[in-house]
Amino acid sequence: AIALFLSQNRTLRKLSLAKNSITNAGFAMIVNALQKNTTLEHLDMVDTEIEGGGAGHHLERLLKGNITLRSLHIEGTRLGEEGLKGVSRGLAASRGMIEIHCGGCGLDERSACELADALKLNTSLRALLLRSAEINEGTIAPLLEALMVNLRLQIYVDSLPLIPDEMEEMRRRVADYLQSAQAVPAHIRSSVRREMWDAFFSNEEGRDIVERVDRRFH
Repeated sequence: AIALFLSQNRTLRKLSLAKNSITNAGFAMIVNALQKNTTLEHLDMVDTEIEGGGAGHHLERLLKGNITLRSLHIEGTRLGEEGLKGVSRGLAASRGMIEIHCGGCGLDERSACELADALKLNTSLRALLLRSAEINEGTIAPLLEALMVNLRLQIYVDSLPLIPDEMEEMRRRVADYLQSAQAVPAHIRSSVRREMWDAFFSNEEGRDIVERVDRRFH
């Protein structure tokens, strides 16, 4: 009934199915309907029963095929690594999504790397929201590197920006250095990046880190 309604409706802008018992099969029908719907902008699937690679496949189709959806909430779903692969593939090709809330979906180091690669390619996303329980040494490096490449994007952890606004200029300067470092040996680039990541969390002045990078490159 919901899928049929979505395929025919031309006025609804926001739909919340949060904490609903919708499974992958039901979600597939909703995604099919949203391939035809050109008005829905916000979809809330928080704490539903979609899970794993099946849900990931449908999310990939949704992100690739619908250009009017702007906000997607999938927090608390059991996507895991296989499901997040689908999200990553979809985001790499998405042309309309502006923010996606995917905290508590099972992000780990491998899926963080895949997600980061997708974020580097995405040109529309402005906000990715995660939970602090998913942020650790293994997930932080690829996500920060994605922020160095995609300067339009911000990642939020428990609603707090991963890179505070006051460090935005430093972020851009670091991005310039990373772009110019392609000829620098990989182990040196890795070491410099590590210093950069550490600097973000110790609130060092941008001038200090740029001086360190200068010493490494010259």
